[in-house]
Amino acid sequence: MDESVAWTIPEPVVRAAQDEVMPGTIAETQKIVDEMMQACGSDEDTLSCAIETIAAFPEELEICKPEILLITQDGCDHCEGHRDMLKTQIESGQIRELNIDHSNEAVNIMVRNGLMMTPSLLIVNCEGKLIHEIFSDAGDEKQRT
Repeated sequence: MDESVAWTIPEPVVRAAQDEVMPGTIAETQKIVDEMMQACGSDEDTLSCAIETIAAFPEELEICKPEILLITQDGCDHCEGHRDMLKTQIESGQIRELNIDHSNEAVNIMVRNGLMMTPSLLIVNCEGKLIHEIFSDAGDEKQRT
């Protein structure tokens, strides 16, 4: 008598193996934001598009909502200029400012994502992983996955 047991691979493992993004994961957040930012195309006003992207993030999803961060530091003239330029968005809560001289969270985000320039305007997920770099003082816009 053959006593071998048929083993079925659980559906979540099959989906992950097929490179599908699992619902409710940080990868799903990344995918949604990437798709929304790509829809911006060559929009000259990337910041407005990013703010609209985060505001339009599907609330019905049971995952954390990404956020836009302005990373600054003390004694940085460019940081001061960007803070002034983004004052309305910071005061309204559309952008959260973190200063690396006063916030371990800011330092951790910069180190974890290999960022070295301030000011940096970023879209991060709920764990502080870079989804999209809107700008940095280096002046180049990029995405990280």
